[in-house]
Amino acid sequence: MLSLATLLAAAPARADAVADAIAKAQADGLPVAPLQSKAAEGKAKRVAPDRIAKVIEQLARFMRHARDHYARSSRATPRVPPSHPSAAQPSAALLAAIAEARLAGIAPGQLFKLVPNPAAAAAARRVDALSDLHLRGFPAGRALRLVQRARASDLAGLGRLADTLRKRGFTPAGAIDELTVGVERGNSLAAHAANAARRGAAPAATKGRGRARGHDKK
Repeated sequence: MLSLATLLAAAPARADAVADAIAKAQADGLPVAPLQSKAAEGKAKRVAPDRIAKVIEQLARFMRHARDHYARSSRATPRVPPSHPSAAQPSAALLAAIAEARLAGIAPGQLFKLVPNPAAAAAARRVDALSDLHLRGFPAGRALRLVQRARASDLAGLGRLADTLRKRGFTPAGAIDELTVGVERGNSLAAHAANAARRGAAPAATKGRGRARGHDKK
């Protein structure tokens, strides 16, 4: 059985693991503000310091992977001047959004397909929107097209609109498809979702992807 002195001596070491993980990320040139925020969130929820440190390390690893991916993509593009958008470095917000999405279980390939260019408008917000849909139980792979094509002003509300359609009997995939139809037709997305919810019939077919309501296409 460990003595009280041993337990007290071990506690600071566990707490230091969080600071060490953040310091290591900072030394590697990664943005630390989102890591500090995650650490504060864990502390407020009384999560053990060693568990917080592991999450911080994982987030830093995901950010590092995203940063390196975009760096490789830029180098692979021949004769791209440094001022070209495709040569831009990912923002701290985009790296943090990608890391959180990876932590939620979204595959990196889906995220880089969603945001191939780190300088794209609303890049971080698109990743956040995809994460929100995924965490609500909507298929991330299916939602890529929707989030890619949605107006920036509609991104924050996609999850709520998809939930509304699901409550009206649409399957998760069917709800995503219906919203995608609205985006591709250039409709007001809120109005399109409201009409679909009232109609409660088979959603309109996305071009080349016809289906009946309630049928999940794998």
